[in-house]
Formats: sequence, structure tokens, C-alpha cells
Amino acid sequence: MRAFQGPMVTPDMRPSVEGTVLREAVWTREAVWRERGACKGLDPQVFYPETDEDADTAKRVCAQCHVQTACLEYALQFREREGVWGGTTERERRRIIRQRRRSA
Repeated sequence: MRAFQGPMVTPDMRPSVEGTVLREAVWTREAVWRERGACKGLDPQVFYPETDEDADTAKRVCAQCHVQTACLEYALQFREREGVWGGTTERERRRIIRQRRRSA
């Protein structure tokens, strides 16, 4: 089993964004925060719990992370549907998106 190095996205899985420059800027920025994540090197299964109730271990790691906000914003921007990102489950991220829409 490989060590966790942040939620993985390979270059061919990058979200489609118009303009190569913007796409590369997002990819580069993402790589920087992933390298600094408290999750780097941990078992990836911790961050993909069966249920939201099983996410406590991942959330404790995220709570101590210096790049938690960048990770959360990435997950919100790209609508990550699985796993714990930035200390939030998919359900919690949906709630944040709804709240942001209402306040916009």
C-alpha cells in the first residue's frame, strides 16, 4: 500500500478549464499545498471513510494541517465528491456551497 500524498489527481484527470495557462496555474498551486499537507504519507483509506460518521480520524489530521483552507477551497472549486478534504466530508462541502450561493 502506498503512503498518502494528499488526494491524488493525475495530469490526465485535471478538470477541463479553458486556457492552458489557467489550467497550469491551478495545477501548480495545487501541487504546492499538497506537498505541505499533514495528510502526506498517511494511509489514503483514512481520508475515504465508509460513512461521514467514520471521518473523525481524517478530520483530526486536517485540524492540525497548515494547508487546510487551500485543500478545502480546491475541493469546493472542483466539486470533489468523495473523501475528506480540508476537514470536511462531501455532505459538509455541499452545505458550504449552498451557503455561499445564498450569500452571493
